[in-house]
Amino acid sequence: MNKFIKTSLLLTLTAYCSAEVLKNPTSYSSDLYKEVILSGDYDSSIDHPSTFLDFNYGERVASPEQIEDAINTYKKQSYKIKLINYGTTHEGRPLYALIISSPESIKEAISDSDLVIGSVYIVGREAPTVITKEMITLMKPGSVLVDISID
Repeated sequence: MNKFIKTSLLLTLTAYCSAEVLKNPTSYSSDLYKEVILSGDYDSSIDHPSTFLDFNYGERVASPEQIEDAINTYKKQSYKIKLINYGTTHEGRPLYALIISSPESIKEAISDSDLVIGSVYIVGREAPTVITKEMITLMKPGSVLVDISID
């Protein structure tokens, strides 16, 4: 019985030590990205990454749980973000496609589109102006803009 307890304890400690190694980062953000990822031009209505991280921004790569928490929060805070859950990993973690728009990317897309359909709706808030009058002037002659937003 004593031998069984020692063997079980040894296996438990080995598994714990192995799991701890897996939690350590395999790379550091500073080694991966030479350019500045977050400049001083930051939307204050969106939570800063430090809200979700247990380390200083840029020190290492975030865990899957921290990333999932951040993107689910961001999608609630900004109409510029669309989150699509398209599957599950073999470990049972969700796989997401995250689409982020900007006025510049919308302007570029509109200038080359024949049909633009707007459908922005945010529960409990007035729909934001996504397409400006200036953007509409960039549309090709004969293009159509349809807004199906329901406020």
